[in-house]
Amino acid sequence: LKEWVALNERLSVIQILRQADVMLGFSRYSVVFMGAPGTDFSQPAGNDGLFYLMAFDESQATIQGYIDDTRSEKFAMPAAYSISFNSVDQGAPMPGGNTVHWSRVIHASENKLGSRLYGRPRLKNLINRLYDLEKVVGGGAEAAWLAVYKGILLSAREGAELPATGSPEADNLDKQMNALMHRMQRFAVVSDVDVHDLGVETVSISDIFGVVVSDAAATLGVPQRIWLGSERGELASSQDKEEWNGVIRSRRTHHAAPEFLNPFINWCI
Repeated sequence: LKEWVALNERLSVIQILRQADVMLGFSRYSVVFMGAPGTDFSQPAGNDGLFYLMAFDESQATIQGYIDDTRSEKFAMPAAYSISFNSVDQGAPMPGGNTVHWSRVIHASENKLGSRLYGRPRLKNLINRLYDLEKVVGGGAEAAWLAVYKGILLSAREGAELPATGSPEADNLDKQMNALMHRMQRFAVVSDVDVHDLGVETVSISDIFGVVVSDAAATLGVPQRIWLGSERGELASSQDKEEWNGVIRSRRTHHAAPEFLNPFINWCI
């Protein structure tokens, strides 16, 4: 236990593994680069220690070729990666370039179906609902702004006509109404025109918001009171907490351990 605590403090193991897991929210796979000794990353890793860890998503660590040995437990897995290290992005080449041998990498993915390499990003099922929430909240604010003051309607009185467009009278009328609408003045001087206030209307988006949130929570598999918290600051029910704890336990057992923790420990051994 002491050795594990010391290793975690020295390499920030849990933090780096968590970074790689967070990347699986938007990436089909992520990799943890094992900073083992060696002047050429394209060669297999040695067994002389571990200096650091780095996490990369799919866009930063692209696959370069696959293992074609059908007798290998690594068959069809990546043979090498092309990793964009910070120093490479800044123009300073890495030893041996940015090609990295598979033995220097832990490959992880989530929600895999029919593939050992690629998973379905966690946010893929949720992204449309998040866009919907943004539209509902943003659109609701705009709707409230428009409904609070609908504006006014000008109509010609019986026997009169509105001034022709482009005439001095029309320009004056436009100037007066714009000044009134934009609160530049609280009155308008008009003639032969009846002014009708269109009134106000109450706008509520809570029902639409609730439907989208309910769908998003179901997609995530998270109880709403756990995801959003209670509006009155109360604790979630014991049933909600137990359901959520079950989700966490399952994810620890079926994802975190086999994808990250066990491969890391086995690599170190």
